[in-house]
Amino acid sequence: MTGYSWISVDMRALARPSEETSRAFLRELRFTPGWREDVPTLAWTMPETGAPDWVSTIELARLVSDRARAAVEPLLGTEDCVQWLPATLTTYEGDTLAYWVMHFPEPFDPYDERRTVRGPSGIPLPGRAVVSRARTAGRDVIAPQLEAASLLVSDRMLTGMLDARLTGWDCRIATVA
Repeated sequence: MTGYSWISVDMRALARPSEETSRAFLRELRFTPGWREDVPTLAWTMPETGAPDWVSTIELARLVSDRARAAVEPLLGTEDCVQWLPATLTTYEGDTLAYWVMHFPEPFDPYDERRTVRGPSGIPLPGRAVVSRARTAGRDVIAPQLEAASLLVSDRMLTGMLDARLTGWDCRIATVA
């Protein structure tokens, strides 16, 4: 049986957007589904040393390194839909590295309707989300609607991320029914 874990980005080092980065585009990316054709410049700068594979940004963009994409992409499930938007990350030392924004163009609700308790906004209450195994079949990475700060990954994806020794993230086991 497939289990799932919540992946969250380490928020201690928050990358800052460059002046060219379109904040309006990033806001739309979070709240408006669909495939993107005309992607503007997406660039961030790290305020301290290091370049983690999963980078936290004030805009909650899902910013990942080339290494992270190389580890995650081959493990995508048959039902997963991820658009990789090109981006850059400039390190504190001044090196500019290729990064990607993971965009999920198709909204998806992975929750078990009977067991999940939701708040007035429609978002599951903390500790009250139950992932539906039936709904998530064929999916290894899920970006639940209205939850821009985290991802849900299958055990298979989690193992791949651990094997690749990706940095900048943490996880906790999700409740699945």
